[in-house]
Amino acid sequence: MKRLSFVDINGIHMGHEWSSAAEATPWIPLDLPAAVAIRAVREFDRPNPDDHTQTGAITSSDGSSIDMADIADDGSMKTIVFDANSILWIRFQDTSGRASNRGLSEIKVLSNIGLSTQSLGL
Repeated sequence: MKRLSFVDINGIHMGHEWSSAAEATPWIPLDLPAAVAIRAVREFDRPNPDDHTQTGAITSSDGSSIDMADIADDGSMKTIVFDANSILWIRFQDTSGRASNRGLSEIKVLSNIGLSTQSLGL
């Protein structure tokens, strides 16, 4: 699997998406350009009626893991906020959903400088 930099997927706003290749529990890695203290991750399901990422898990280079539930099927934002951690990468794994080409239209990793202004993600 290709490791992605933090600019490889820019979502529906920039015309790119990530989708699985009919994998049962697809995952996507995201490498940051340097260690960054992050405070939140925002994710957006692919906004189409054919597939849906319903739940997932985010694992980071510091060893922490956070479960995500109730990801909306309409492409709207899901935000997970946590204590600031300095990390080098995150990995999102789709743990349940509908159809075989589930994925995300966008991921944003947000620093602890400000949740609304410091988007470091895709």
